Amino acid sequence: MDRLISSTLVQVKAGADAIALDLREFPARRAIEAAVGLNALAAGKKGVTLAAAGDGGIALRGDEDRVIEALDNLIVNAVKYSRAGQRVEIDARLEADAVEFQVRDEGQGLTPEDCARAFRQFQRLSAKPTAGETSTGLGLAIVRAIAEAHGGTARVASPGRGKGATFTLSLPRLLV
Repeated sequence: MDRLISSTLVQVKAGADAIALDLREFPARRAIEAAVGLNALAAGKKGVTLAAAGDGGIALRGDEDRVIEALDNLIVNAVKYSRAGQRVEIDARLEADAVEFQVRDEGQGLTPEDCARAFRQFQRLSAKPTAGETSTGLGLAIVRAIAEAHGGTARVASPGRGKGATFTLSLPRLLV
């Protein structure tokens, strides 16, 4: 995973077009389970519950490792900005010709200004990690770059401070 992240950081600096994709068909649920597995220990130590859901029959064509990396970044952030006793839900659903992965948290929420800047490189938003974790300001930029390399999008919605946030990674179902 460290090798993949380092490689992605270099590619993010060069732009989304530079991200090399290893395309193959895979179940969305498997990508969710892998990303949740990468974060289970940290979430458990912090007292944050990770809940994976979604239709087990949804498949897509894309780079499974990159999708896991994007989901991992979203889950890391959700855990980082949540407090003990809060919940992070991860799921996938089919919307028209796209698979939408969502990571929803009950954390600090975001201001409209935060939402507008969230996916830019080196951005630090108004929410602060709840247990002294560090932040590079690159995780969401990497998510956006991976989404765009697949021909998809990354977006965020939050009803406001203290009300959590929902991050959506939308990818074409059949990338050729």
